[in-house]
Amino acid sequence: MPSWARQKFENHGFSIAKNEVPGYSVVFKNGLNNDIDQNSSATVWTAGGLYPWSALDTPQTIYVVSTSASDTGSVTIDGLDENWNRLQEEVDFNGLTAGSSVNTFRRVNEITYDNGVEGNAGIITARTGSSTGTVVGHIEIGFSQSLQLVYTVPLGYTGFILHQDHGVQKGEDAQFRSFVREGGVGRFRIGHIAEVYQNNYSIHFPIYPSFPEKTDLDFRVSLVETNNTRAFSNLCLALVETNRLRR
Repeated sequence: MPSWARQKFENHGFSIAKNEVPGYSVVFKNGLNNDIDQNSSATVWTAGGLYPWSALDTPQTIYVVSTSASDTGSVTIDGLDENWNRLQEEVDFNGLTAGSSVNTFRRVNEITYDNGVEGNAGIITARTGSSTGTVVGHIEIGFSQSLQLVYTVPLGYTGFILHQDHGVQKGEDAQFRSFVREGGVGRFRIGHIAEVYQNNYSIHFPIYPSFPEKTDLDFRVSLVETNNTRAFSNLCLALVETNRLRR
């Protein structure tokens, strides 16, 4: 991020958070994995295991369904369309009966549930292909939103990580690995590693790491010593329209 852009962000952070500065926005991501076992590597998301990026190699219709008939209303899918542009769509569903998106999604960054009350009674999932397809969005019971620390930078934007933190519960330890894949294809590379023991690790970057459009970010946990280890991660990301950085 150029020095003038960094200064603008720091001086006008509150205005940016209120969407009052054209071309600048902030993304807050939260991740949780309640069940990580020894000798495994898992994305920080409530569905468990590694995030299935390959399910979104091509744009997909997204199906939303719950494990409880009590969950009725809509889920808002926040992701990217077939051309990597930002896309939001509200999908209506009826508990065990799935609803499907009108648009196709190349990425699903987050899903949120709204039926006018607090919390969801069942596990709500967003799936590719059908109501029994691959899970790409997951809302644990009672949370009303996905807790998945994966994100893809939209077309026309550059992403800057401002802050990230990771932690595990008392008596446990883990290694957190931040993976990066530019262009949305090929192999991931490690961008950052941190280890914690019954505590949390937090870093505010003095110089913001930057990521171009179509970069996939995947935050994972490895090297836990006890089965059923709980881990969490949080991320604060600035999105800036790339053409504004070139002025």
